[in-house]
Amino acid sequence: MDFSRIEEILKELQRINVSFDEKIIDSSTPKLLSITFIEYLRKLKESIVRITFKDGRPEGTGFLITNDYLITNRHVLENSEKVKKLKIQFNYEEGIAQTDDFDLDETTLKTPDFSLKDIEHDWAIVKIKGNPWAKYNAITLSEKNIQINDYVFIIQHPQGRRKEISMPPGIIVQITDKTIQYTTDTDNGSSGSPIFNFKPIPELIGLHKGGSLELLDPVTNTKHARNQGIPINKIIEGIKGFGIWDDVNKPPSLTLPPTITTTKSTYKVFINFSQEDKNEWKDIEKALGIIIRIKKSMSVYELGNVQLNEDINTS
Repeated sequence: MDFSRIEEILKELQRINVSFDEKIIDSSTPKLLSITFIEYLRKLKESIVRITFKDGRPEGTGFLITNDYLITNRHVLENSEKVKKLKIQFNYEEGIAQTDDFDLDETTLKTPDFSLKDIEHDWAIVKIKGNPWAKYNAITLSEKNIQINDYVFIIQHPQGRRKEISMPPGIIVQITDKTIQYTTDTDNGSSGSPIFNFKPIPELIGLHKGGSLELLDPVTNTKHARNQGIPINKIIEGIKGFGIWDDVNKPPSLTLPPTITTTKSTYKVFINFSQEDKNEWKDIEKALGIIIRIKKSMSVYELGNVQLNEDINTS
C-alpha cells in the first residue's frame, strides 16, 4: 500500500477543514432522545380523547385520568346541560377505523366557580360512563416542578382532526403559580389537551387552554405570540378542594408482569389478571413445566391481585 498517498489525502482534508466528527446540526431544539420515549408515547396517546357533540360536531380535547375521570377545559364542558349533549371518542387517530365512544356523567361535573377571565379557573373534571379505565391507559396526576426553558409537547385534536402531536417541542417561556406560557403549536379544538415535558419518560405538567399572537406576559406585562395553560399543581389543588382527591388518585390501570418467587417447598405465584388475558397463569405453567393446583374457592378469572400458594406437582 502506498502510505505516502494516504498521508497526502489526510493533509488535503485538513487543509480544506473536513472533519470526521459527528455534528449536531441544529441545537435549537432537542433532536436526540432515548427510544424509551416511543414506548411511553404509545401509552400516553391512549388517554387522549376527542370531545364532540353527539351529532358529531367537534368541541375540544380531553384526557382520561384514573378511576374513569376526564379532565378538560371548563369552556369546553361549560355546564351539566351541555355535558348531556357531548360524548368522548377514544382511538380517533390515523390507522384506526373505529372509534370507541362514551357518554359523560353530568351529575359528577366539577368546575371552579370563578370567572373564566382568570385562566387558572378554566378547567373541569367529570366522570366517564362505561368504565373506559378498564380498557385504556389513564394518566396519573402528581405535582411537578416546572422550569422556564423546559421543552414541552402536546397531544391534541386540532380542528377536530384525528389525533396529532406537536413536534418539534416548544419551550416554556413564562411561569407563575397560575399559568404556563409556551411556544408549542396548537389550533382550535386543542383546548383541554394535556401538556407533557419532553423527557424519555414524559410527565403531565399542565392543561392547555389557548393562545394568541399578542398574549400578555403576566410578569413583564408585554405581548408575545404564545400559547398558555394551567399548571397541573393548580388543578390538583382544586381537585383536593372539591374533596374528591382520594377518588381520583388511584393506582395506574396498567398491570405489571407476573412476579414469581420460590421457597424450599412451594412456589408463590402472584398474578395481575387483565381483561384481555384471563388465562395468564397457564403461560406460567408452561414456562415452568409444572402444574399449579388452585383451590376450588379461588377463581382464576377474578380481576386484581390473586395469590396462588399451593402444593405443586412437578410431573
